[in-house]
This record gives sequence, structure tokens and C-alpha cells, in this order.
Amino acid sequence: MKKTIFLIFLLLNVNIYSQEKKCSDYKIGKFTYTNPLYKNWKVLRNETEQIETDKVNKIELRASIDWVTDCEYILTYTKFNNSENHPIVGQKINVKIIKVRDESVICESEGLGAKLELEMVLEKEK
Repeated sequence: MKKTIFLIFLLLNVNIYSQEKKCSDYKIGKFTYTNPLYKNWKVLRNETEQIETDKVNKIELRASIDWVTDCEYILTYTKFNNSENHPIVGQKINVKIIKVRDESVICESEGLGAKLELEMVLEKEK
């Protein structure tokens, strides 16, 4: 009897802890960057739109999202509150999620003349 209970307990724990995160778990949510250069930036994403804000410098970027696969998407900038200085509207960035962790993803982005690898951390609901 003790062995049966132990076995059931073990199977339940293995099942709970073996559920790995996947790219699709990060399609929506609130994110921050781990890179200190982007410490002021917050990202809010739903299935079709991403809003990036830097409250310190009063910058807001909006982009539509076209999901190519669960791990790859294209951002097309649709609005920038400082567009007269930076003609970014209509520009595209290709993004690939190259590594999935428990509460973050590492993305590789290419566009606007740059190629970056950044880690985005999913903010927990409060």
C-alpha cells in the first residue's frame, strides 16, 4: 500500500514539473528586457499587436504582429509618437524565439539595420 501511494505521488509530481514552456506560451503578456540598455522599456503584447513603451523618455511604439510560426513573428510598426524624427512606421522586424526558459524567452531580431539577441522576461500577474 505504501509503495502504491508513493508511486502515485511520484507520478503526479513528475507530470506537474515536466510541463515545459513552449513558444506559444509567450504570444501574449507583459514583458521586460534583461539587457540594461533597455531597462526602461515595457512590452505589452496580445495576439495581433505589440506596444513598447519607455515611460522615462516618453516613447511609445505600436506594431502589428504576424505570427509565421509559434516561434517566429514579424513586427510591422504602425505608430510611433516621435515619427517626425524617426521614419519607422511601416518598417518590419523579423523575430525568432530561439530559447524558451521558465519565465523568459531569448529572441533574435533582425531589422532596421540591426541584428539583436535579447531576453524578454514575462511579468507575473499581480
